[in-house]
Amino acid sequence: MAREREAGHPVAAVGEARPAGESPLEPPGAAVPPNPLDPRVAVVDLDGTLIQTDLLVEGLTAHLGQNVLRLPAAIALLQRGKAHLKRAMAERHGVQADRLPYNQELIEDLQQRKNRGDFLVLATAADSELAQAVADELGLFDAVVASSDGINRRGARKLEAVRAVIGDQPFLFVGDDKEDRALFDAADAAILVDPPESLRRDLEASGKLRRVIRTGKNSAKSTLKLLRPHQWTKNLLILAPAVAGHKLFDWATLEALLLAIVAFSLAASAVYICNDALDVRADRAHPVKRRRPLASGAVRLPRAAAVAFALALGAVLTAALVGPDFLALLLLYATVSTAYSMWLKSLLVVDLFTLVSLYILRLAAGHLAGHIAYSFWFMMFFFLMLMGLALLKRYSETKMLETRGLTSVEGRAYLAADTPILAAVGASSMMASVVILSLYLQSEAVKDLYSHPLRLAPLAAVVMFVALRLWLLASRSELEKDPILHLASDPYTYVLGAVSFAFVYLAS
Repeated sequence: MAREREAGHPVAAVGEARPAGESPLEPPGAAVPPNPLDPRVAVVDLDGTLIQTDLLVEGLTAHLGQNVLRLPAAIALLQRGKAHLKRAMAERHGVQADRLPYNQELIEDLQQRKNRGDFLVLATAADSELAQAVADELGLFDAVVASSDGINRRGARKLEAVRAVIGDQPFLFVGDDKEDRALFDAADAAILVDPPESLRRDLEASGKLRRVIRTGKNSAKSTLKLLRPHQWTKNLLILAPAVAGHKLFDWATLEALLLAIVAFSLAASAVYICNDALDVRADRAHPVKRRRPLASGAVRLPRAAAVAFALALGAVLTAALVGPDFLALLLLYATVSTAYSMWLKSLLVVDLFTLVSLYILRLAAGHLAGHIAYSFWFMMFFFLMLMGLALLKRYSETKMLETRGLTSVEGRAYLAADTPILAAVGASSMMASVVILSLYLQSEAVKDLYSHPLRLAPLAAVVMFVALRLWLLASRSELEKDPILHLASDPYTYVLGAVSFAFVYLAS
């Protein structure tokens, strides 16, 4: 909610008309003798300073993410002038000023200055419509300087516009980058936010530097979180064909499979980053997802783009070591995964089959990398089990709607009314996989691999136990994670895994 401005403080924006000869606005603190050591006027930058993001970069990402074919039109606007591009992005996408990742430490400082009667100016090269929305949200600023009327107010142009508002009053400038060197040079004091080291040294040597605010942006910890390494456990599914085919301890096979897991993990992380970049605004509206690195501003979009490119390149190079066929399969996986993130996840039922196909591609990768023959029973078991898990995930989402009083899942095509059918089909799919497993355990292929195949029969009961437990947890709204990630963190999984290994050992 926007804070109310103090009565008596004039509010001005660059571009508004002034009578000829009218002097600049007189800051409230002008009655106090100017003191360059403690200026009563503070000029504050927006992108990367007051907010931990860049509004133009966000707007362009959203714009091109909706349709990459818009790129030529965006380039044409840029050729007319950067201010025209900024205005087009502002008009099309606006800004959710109440959800931006604000620099809270800086806001507290500005609030203290406001309380003592200082004159605060928001000065930015961002579009004036967006800057005004931020100023209205915070209610701290007495004037706004921003790009408008085809003029990109950056550097010297920004300084000129600031002087038109404050005159020759000494001022404190709060910024983050050398692009505002003109303002730093003209300012009597400065506060830096996540500055480059060279700028910090220069201002410190000049005696202007009053404070450095570190937000921890682009830290190694936040960047690692951006990769979602906990999701890499899903790629262990690549080992399943080798486990079933008794080839896991063949070194050449294991080496190829480990490379395959690395390639899939790198590719998956690259896709996750692209997905997060496109979903920044939606994530900020989510109670949990708003803490993701991009949504929270912990990692900036340019850094995320560079990391995603490096991951994608690493995935391609690693896949090439496995073989050209595997590389083609990895590219197919990345394409389907990207399509799922951008479009298919919002389509009824299509999302389920797409999600399952991504897991089936992991199994296919295990077969291909390890040169292991395909088994109809093996693939059918996993198809039905994975479909059951996908339905379970959607069921748990719709089940949660009941406790929140909502009717639909945001970004999905499912309604609270779909809960019963999702449960019925999902549970049936898992039980069908148990039947398939039972039939497979009696097949000739298993008899060729095991001396005592009947001792494998309890494995079907183990799978049924896991399936039933998952559905009961979901029915109680206690399944908050992705089902597969839940299994990876559930102690029962490891106990049952040890029991299953014992039966396999006895059957060998």
